[in-house]
Amino acid sequence: MVLRVVPLEPIQVTIHADDQLFTFNMADISVEGVGVDGSPAAWRPKRNSPIEIEFDLPNGHIRSSGSVRYVTQELNPSRIGFDFAHGTHVRTQVNEYITQRREEILRELEEG
Repeated sequence: MVLRVVPLEPIQVTIHADDQLFTFNMADISVEGVGVDGSPAAWRPKRNSPIEIEFDLPNGHIRSSGSVRYVTQELNPSRIGFDFAHGTHVRTQVNEYITQRREEILRELEEG
């Protein structure tokens, strides 16, 4: 099972696909990839389509190639999942962020 966390503050995610740019808000993140909220009205992402993904975490800028993992329209707003390409340096940075965010969430639960 892969640990997935929700960002504390909104994080904008830019997707380069089909010679176009799309910007979404991050819904969640794991070392495998990110989920974003949004309705891709101008773009019909297909599973496994290649993408370039870019966003900023508190511990640095992330830029990676990847692919579309899923598109869910049952949720409101719709959700799109993207996988990071395997073997990228991104996983270390993302894992550091997830560890930090997990500690914040556990503190919030203990205090609440």
